[in-house]
Amino acid sequence: MSLIFLGSSLTGGHADDLTRQASGVNEPIQIQRIKDIVHITEYGILTLLLIRTFTGRSYRPSLKQTWLAFIIASLYGVSDELHQYYVPSRYPGLDDIIRNILGAALVAGVMYIIAHYRKRSQHL
Repeated sequence: MSLIFLGSSLTGGHADDLTRQASGVNEPIQIQRIKDIVHITEYGILTLLLIRTFTGRSYRPSLKQTWLAFIIASLYGVSDELHQYYVPSRYPGLDDIIRNILGAALVAGVMYIIAHYRKRSQHL
């Protein structure tokens, strides 16, 4: 969570410069696409880490644990976007909030499906 907060604390120009350096891309539309993918990825990873926190080594989350991880990651995504209101040359965006929630939902859904499938296959 602190890495996400640190990243969103960068000014808009600095964030774009880091994206250019890391990707080698210079076109503004391509930089934006990379940043969009990063939103989905970072909140997916956050959800995965939260699930791991709740389940220990089992990686077999219950529906309640999956929902809790999804809700925490999604709320953090909303609060992170609101935090950007106070960062120079940054702004909160509904599109970024949607990407944050999408990343959390994708990982939560996949993890729950995998856990459910494993439980079913063990009973066969």
